[in-house]
Formats: sequence, structure tokens, C-alpha cells
Amino acid sequence: MNSFFNLNIDKIDKIIQCLDELFLGLNIITGYNGYFKVPQENNISFCFSNMYAGKKYSKDRLCDLKELNYSKKDINNCIREKIGVYEWESDWSIRKDGKLQSKLKIRKFGTDDYINLKKLNKEINSLSDIFEDDIKFIAEDKSSEINISVDNIKSLTYLVDLFMKKASIFLFNDKGENIGINKYNWREAWNIPVLLIGGNILNYESYFPQFTKASKFLKRENGNELSFIIHNKIKELKESSYLDKLINFGFEQEFCLANKSFILKYVDIPI
Repeated sequence: MNSFFNLNIDKIDKIIQCLDELFLGLNIITGYNGYFKVPQENNISFCFSNMYAGKKYSKDRLCDLKELNYSKKDINNCIREKIGVYEWESDWSIRKDGKLQSKLKIRKFGTDDYINLKKLNKEINSLSDIFEDDIKFIAEDKSSEINISVDNIKSLTYLVDLFMKKASIFLFNDKGENIGINKYNWREAWNIPVLLIGGNILNYESYFPQFTKASKFLKRENGNELSFIIHNKIKELKESSYLDKLINFGFEQEFCLANKSFILKYVDIPI
């Protein structure tokens, strides 16, 4: 059964079908996320999404956040478990160090049938070994996201500066382009997306030159959430029939600022 069917959201099967069509059917979005908890937010809030956050990374992050007067309890309360959905390339390895990736689930686009990875021969490392090249695959991976809310621009700036300096192994210019290796990153860091959200965050766009305006479409119900980020395909979405479908399902649009490197690598689709 689809992992998202565990979300306590009405018409979840039809919603997932709609999102899948926007995703791999029309190539308007590059994926979506599901959460079993909604964040606590003030008028101005800072949020970064972890695609990957190992124990060493989390330990280093907590150490630096304590310097900004956040306690371990504060940070734990800010963490949300999530299911991330993205396209799985058939030649990607399903194993790490010879073992199946434990939190990974893969299904064929257009179906709710998951591939039983555990039954595959141990010599099989990728789906290209057993499937035709023209099949599209959807991956679901469990991870976490930290949502830190603040009520003043000074504190927000400190947080943004910290994560831009430590949350990636790369350095980026104001265009979001990779300009070198970061010597001060948290252990196990990668190119981690950062989002700034909040009702009036766009008033402060000039404070953050490495960020750009984007849209977040989200539906929250019974303490659960479904959402996705969109940038250069927003016009195409609004001109499609799917916008009305999303609205009828209860999705709302929020504006946010997203770091440009995240947008370039994970959100934007060539037009």
C-alpha cells in the first residue's frame, strides 16, 4: 500500500494520483513531501529541509544551535519526520555497502504497486538490471526536516548565516552556483535545501541574496501535511486544469524564499 495512505487526509488516494501526474506525467513539479506533523510557526519563520541528516551532522548542528541559545529540547520539538517523493533513475544503486537502503521504497509510475526489493537477487544493484529503460520509477524515502520559527529578523539572519556556512560541503555564490569546497561544514553535510517561510518574509528578500522567491503549495489536515515547492513552472501550473484540482483538494499557495542552489538542483525543470 502507498505509504501516503497512512496520512489522515481525506481523498488521499486521489490527491496522490494528482500529484504523481503533475510530477512524472506533466513534469511540472519535481516531487512532493508528506508529514505526520505540522510545524509551529510565527509570523516570520525559518525552515530548512534535510534530504540527508546523519547522526554526526545532527550532533554538529545541535552544538552550533546551542551557541544561539537553542536547547536540545527546543530542536527536538522542531524536527518533523517526512516522506519525500522523487524520481528514481533506473541505473541508481538500490544498495549501500552491499545492503539495501533500509528506508527506500520504489514503485512504478501510475501504480500503487511497490517493487519488493528484498526479494531481488543480491547481485542486482539497480533496477536497470531487470526492467526496460522506458519505465519511470517513483521513490519514497523517509527522512526528517527541522522547522525553526523566530519572531525577529536579527535572529532569522543569524540562523540563515549559520546554515549557509555549515549545511553543505559546497560554497555558493549569490547565483546559487558552486564555487568550491566548504572547509567548515558539519560532518555528513551535503547540498541541503533551505527554505524561508512566513506571511511577510518577502519583505526581507533583499537581506538574503543567495535566496529567491518560490511557491509552496500545501494541504494540512488532522495534523498532517502534503506539500511541494515550485519555481519556474508556476505559470504552467496555473494555466493547467490541475490548479483547480489542487484547490478543490484544499491546497493553498504560500510564498517563500528558497536558497538558489536548492532551486537550481532540485526544483527547477528546464523549460
